[in-house]
Amino acid sequence: MEANLKSNGIDFDSIPKVVQFNKRDLPDVKPLEEIREAWGDVPTFPAVAIRGEGVIETFRELLRLVYRSIDERHRFAEKFGVSEEDFLKGVFRSLAGS
Repeated sequence: MEANLKSNGIDFDSIPKVVQFNKRDLPDVKPLEEIREAWGDVPTFPAVAIRGEGVIETFRELLRLVYRSIDERHRFAEKFGVSEEDFLKGVFRSLAGS
C-alpha cells in the first residue's frame, strides 16, 4: 500500500488510517497486545466481521480521522459549520436510512 501511494505522489504518513484485524474468533490468533505494539500509533480494531463485531467501531474511527484531516487542511468546520460530532451523526444517520 505504501509503495502504491508513493507512486501516486501521496505520502503514506499523511493519510488517516486504521487497521482492522478480522477473524478474531478463530483459534490461535495473534494476541491483540502484540498486534497493537507492531502497529504503534495506528488505531487497531479486533473484529469478527461475519457477526458484525468491530466493523462499526473501525468505520467510526476512520471517519473521525478523515474528518480531522479534512478540517486541519481545509478548515471544514469553519467553512461549513459542521463539527466532527455532526459529521459522524450525519454519516450514520444517512447509512441507517439506506
